[in-house]
Amino acid sequence: MHDAIPGVAGGTTTASIDSFPFLGRLVVNGRVERVSVHQEDVKARGIRFTAIDVDLRGVHVDRGALVRHRRVELTGIDRGTVTATVGLGELLRLAGSAVTGGVRLDDGVLVIGDVRLDLAGSPLLPCVTSLRFEGAAVALTCRLHDPPIELMPVPS
Repeated sequence: MHDAIPGVAGGTTTASIDSFPFLGRLVVNGRVERVSVHQEDVKARGIRFTAIDVDLRGVHVDRGALVRHRRVELTGIDRGTVTATVGLGELLRLAGSAVTGGVRLDDGVLVIGDVRLDLAGSPLLPCVTSLRFEGAAVALTCRLHDPPIELMPVPS
């Protein structure tokens, strides 16, 4: 993953790789079964996300970059999901006083009362396919078939 994603400020980040032995699988197969990343307090595009979680399955990496440069460069995934959580207080701030009709998802766009917030394209969130309430927050999820562009290697 990049050292920093342009236009994004965030808090604590944790990551895990489910594959044993992980280095052996990378060198031999150029693949690991699962990579999960969790970042808290992400600020991007004027929105403060409580957290963004990325769960990738069947992660493919460039074996040449690993062996020659000791860098793990993502080249593809079998599937994955990104979930961005936004607190209701943040949604109210974004919508102002327009909150009269509740919170819903309309063709991938978050709708709060009369205000439409198109969050697709936010860092790590290329689409929004589902919405669920989690206490005082809304979790927006995108199902992936390609890795988010922010996780791909930067062309040199």
